[in-house]
Amino acid sequence: MSKSELSVEELNKLNAFCESNAKITKEIILEAYADSTGSEANNQALSAKRMDVVKSHLKNTKESFKSIVKDSAMGETIKYGNDFQLNRCVELIFIYDEKKNINNLAAYAKGDKIVLENILFENNAHVFLPSSLPILKKLAETLKQNLEVKIEIQGHVCCGGNNKDHDLMDETATPVMKISESRAKAVYDYLIENGIESGRLKYIGLSFKYPRVFPENSEEDRAKNRRVEIEIL
Repeated sequence: MSKSELSVEELNKLNAFCESNAKITKEIILEAYADSTGSEANNQALSAKRMDVVKSHLKNTKESFKSIVKDSAMGETIKYGNDFQLNRCVELIFIYDEKKNINNLAAYAKGDKIVLENILFENNAHVFLPSSLPILKKLAETLKQNLEVKIEIQGHVCCGGNNKDHDLMDETATPVMKISESRAKAVYDYLIENGIESGRLKYIGLSFKYPRVFPENSEEDRAKNRRVEIEIL
């Protein structure tokens, strides 16, 4: 198969990922491959074409990407065994800027996003594990110190594959709702209960629409995608 263009589904997935991660990305590495059918020379040329398609799209999508994309046409590969479809790919490695934290929310601009590290829940539920309480307490304290700051709490899940709407139902929630939403609401409820005005808060469940790592190849990748983050409003 010698196609090098992106399908509409792939474009939408790439656009969503870029939109979610643009502000925290300092470098993007592209590695383009072809499968092992055909001649080595043709496969090298085909991987280069695929690389150019993705590189051009990235540079046209975000002005900030123009100076940070690095690329390499790797030629043919069998890294995914006999699965020729997986071997015909362009892999993107997003290297992020240093992590933002919640210590000084006033320092961030509208639209900035901060992952709430170590917010953990019981399996398939919105109930916090005890280890989550220190970061929740810190978030409430920081919001009390920065009264002008408003935030949206965004829940994300892992393990969606090619289904951006993947999201299990949280049967422990009242009413029953998707896990990404119930977990975002759990943070919202905690903040309300600890003195933060509801007018400063919003919450939303985003399912698997904006993974930080794609594809997911390890439990570490899945853990990065399974998260709650806040966006400055």
